Amino acid sequence: MKITEIKINNYRAFYNEKGKESDKHLIDLKPGKNLLIYGENGSGKSSLFKGLRDLFNSSVEPDYTLIRNAFSKEMELDDEPFVEITFDSIYGTNEPSEFRFSHDPHRTNTNNELLRATVRSRSFMTYRDLMRIHFINQPKVNLFDFLFGANGLLEEIPNPAFSRPEMNLKMGELLKRVKDKPDEINIQDLANGVNQILTDMNKSLNCLLSYFDKSMTISFSELTADAIKKGELVIRINVTYYNINLSEEVEQYHNFLNEARLSALAICIFLAARLSVPPAPYEILFLDDIFTGLDTSNRIPLLNILTDRIIVGTDSDTFTNHQIILTTYDKQWYELAKNTLGNSNWNCVEMYIDRHTNKFDQPTILSGEDDFLKAHTYFKLHQYPACANYQRKICESLIKKFLPDYKKYDALPNGDIAPVNKLDTYITRLESYLTENGLSFEPFSRLKTCLRVVMNPLSHDDLESPVFRRELELVFDIIADLHNLKNTVILNAGSKIIMKKKHAETGIEKEYICQLLSPLRKIECKSIVKYSKFEILPLTEKDGEGQKIKISHGGKFDDVYKRCCHSLSVKPGDPYEDFKIQDGRTLSQIIA
Repeated sequence: MKITEIKINNYRAFYNEKGKESDKHLIDLKPGKNLLIYGENGSGKSSLFKGLRDLFNSSVEPDYTLIRNAFSKEMELDDEPFVEITFDSIYGTNEPSEFRFSHDPHRTNTNNELLRATVRSRSFMTYRDLMRIHFINQPKVNLFDFLFGANGLLEEIPNPAFSRPEMNLKMGELLKRVKDKPDEINIQDLANGVNQILTDMNKSLNCLLSYFDKSMTISFSELTADAIKKGELVIRINVTYYNINLSEEVEQYHNFLNEARLSALAICIFLAARLSVPPAPYEILFLDDIFTGLDTSNRIPLLNILTDRIIVGTDSDTFTNHQIILTTYDKQWYELAKNTLGNSNWNCVEMYIDRHTNKFDQPTILSGEDDFLKAHTYFKLHQYPACANYQRKICESLIKKFLPDYKKYDALPNGDIAPVNKLDTYITRLESYLTENGLSFEPFSRLKTCLRVVMNPLSHDDLESPVFRRELELVFDIIADLHNLKNTVILNAGSKIIMKKKHAETGIEKEYICQLLSPLRKIECKSIVKYSKFEILPLTEKDGEGQKIKISHGGKFDDVYKRCCHSLSVKPGDPYEDFKIQDGRTLSQIIA
């Protein structure tokens, strides 16, 4: 069970005009993929995080109020502000199910046990939440409230060490009973339950921590009944670093370790606690800017934790059955993570600040894979250098996709080959290839005049000038023409073709078997279709029932065909009709 679609309408930063309530801010996760989000500061990442969290929380708090977008309050809307999610299936059925948290309480339908179970899993975490583990001014860190207090990570875990049936409570309920009506039994049950949960969690915690740093191990202090009676609800962590117990040092671990190690420790505590919670029917993990305190070398290990199917050293569940949402404001890291994660199980989106016509900022959501949409968005935002960079990327990609491999590499003096890495070279190769195959380069000739834009936009003297904008608009037109170029392989190099034809004087049928030395390609430019010039090598010829004779005088297809006709004393016809492939079809038939 996974979320396949998220819609946000006039919630917090997400402003929607009338009539666009259901499609302007929509994130498609079909068929239930994970989500990686890049967003510059102020682009709406936190609003998305809070929107999903609020939707789930509204299932346990009926009076939960949706925070509507401030600029939509004076509008007459077709639909009240809402956050909505769609699941692919629910309760074992194949029917999709929608849950909406609406500004109109009559439209809210989140009173559902599925959503409540997800809330109990404590699945939403920000970097600020993790700072509670180490970013404090106290000499020692107390994790009791973070783990077992109100809204603590482990508050919803059933007590594993209850001494009598009436003490079979969730840890949060047991803690409340101890505070309201303490007695020897519930106090001891609380101490035993806390210690048992932390003992079980400790193994997973150290296994997770080894992804980041094998020199550091963790253990938890014991909570005693006597401490509870004194009101001292304290859990501390003992950090051993290169065999040094930092808990025994004057400078405690949160002052000794650097930010990257502290962040890794905090993340592992959260994730180990998350694995300790009994699984819910729907498992989500939303980590908002969680990479902030990690350097690049410690970010890849986190991705490994989230995607590994087995966490070595532990028998606990992994996160592969969770739907994971990650956000970051670091574009370079986003690109690295996108390449690392791949796109089979992940969707990638980018969020930017857009200026509405009414002069206020609003988020815009772009697919992380659609460079053409990004270029148009930057053009709309008047960020012309960024637009030009994406145009250059698109032009290179489309030309490379069209050209055959031999046009995309250069021979080096030492005999090696290297890929072409300049757009102007690709444009020159495109011109020569089209000309060689009887197609006009004219629709693309204007690209040469736009090279100063798409090659180096920052060198332009006036980025706001109408001339510069017109050049960008011209490149968009050229990109549309490049999209119309198609280059399809009809027959691969190595394919065999056969011609059987009678000698004009003797009447004896001769068979020629030839092999393609280069592919036969269908080249299209708008409505014009041409077929590439290709070379063949005659392998054998045979007279009637005689023996096959090996021959090897290859060349261009038309030239070899004419030589064969000359040897037969016949007038050349249509080589595409005379040559057939091995299944009996003529070349004319396979290119039709």
